[in-house]
Amino acid sequence: MMKKQQAWHQYWQQGQQQSCIASDSEQRLVKKLWLDWQEKLPKQSTILDLATGNGAVIANLLEGDKAHEHRYIGVDYAAINPQGITGHFEEQVTFLGEVDLAHLPFADHSIDAVTSQFGFEYAAQTSAVSEIARVLRNGGCFQLIIHHANGEIVTANKLRHNEISLLMASDALIESAQALADSKLSLEQIETKAQRFIQQHQGSLSKSITGQVLESINQAVLAIQQGNYSSAKSMMSLLANKLSAEQVRLEQLLSVAKSENDIKTLVSELQSYGMRCHNSSVLTEDKLTFAWLIHGVKNG
Repeated sequence: MMKKQQAWHQYWQQGQQQSCIASDSEQRLVKKLWLDWQEKLPKQSTILDLATGNGAVIANLLEGDKAHEHRYIGVDYAAINPQGITGHFEEQVTFLGEVDLAHLPFADHSIDAVTSQFGFEYAAQTSAVSEIARVLRNGGCFQLIIHHANGEIVTANKLRHNEISLLMASDALIESAQALADSKLSLEQIETKAQRFIQQHQGSLSKSITGQVLESINQAVLAIQQGNYSSAKSMMSLLANKLSAEQVRLEQLLSVAKSENDIKTLVSELQSYGMRCHNSSVLTEDKLTFAWLIHGVKNG
């Protein structure tokens, strides 16, 4: 099984900026949440973005920072290097990879504001809350956007995870494709297996996942027909690795999404460290549950 950190490293290396936000309307919704929050910040604030990924939160905040007055630090457990942002804002932005949110490399009371978007919930909660309280100055503010267990993001990704699990199951399509590349299966056998797989799981398969897998297998078949077995083997190994990483990433997402009781517990922990905070559900334009929002201030 691929390690969690490796799965996220591979994901961010693909150049993804948003880890879960697919539609333009959702991106507008999230951007507004950040820009509205940013308006309340003191001038020349140092903002720490937790589990920053490729800097989606920082990118939104930079857009609202017309005077270029704030400083931004993004940290992530994965090895990250978002060149697209740092190249334009070198003096304002710093990214640090391989940082555990339970052990932040910053001095006490050195941060003016803390943010996180679909990232804080992946950390060890009690330790991460303690670290936020430690590094945040008195009077400093924070805002966290967190996966909602009953939200549309989780619902959609349950379907994605189920489809990938079907593809990755023993003797299913991916294993059969690798056997083909290893000359352990004939072209006729892989075609039969593919047809049977589609028939068995009709209604659970999508063009974006299974469709792409079938296209990759077709490319491998063409390579085999040309006698290039090493190329076919490389294609199938890359495909299996990519799906394995996505499977691990989705398993994490589904496991960390918060219920209402989970949020109550988190709010209580924040309050125990002297944080005044408010929580609410964020809804989409279509009134669907999108995420949890927690924001507040550290008592001074």
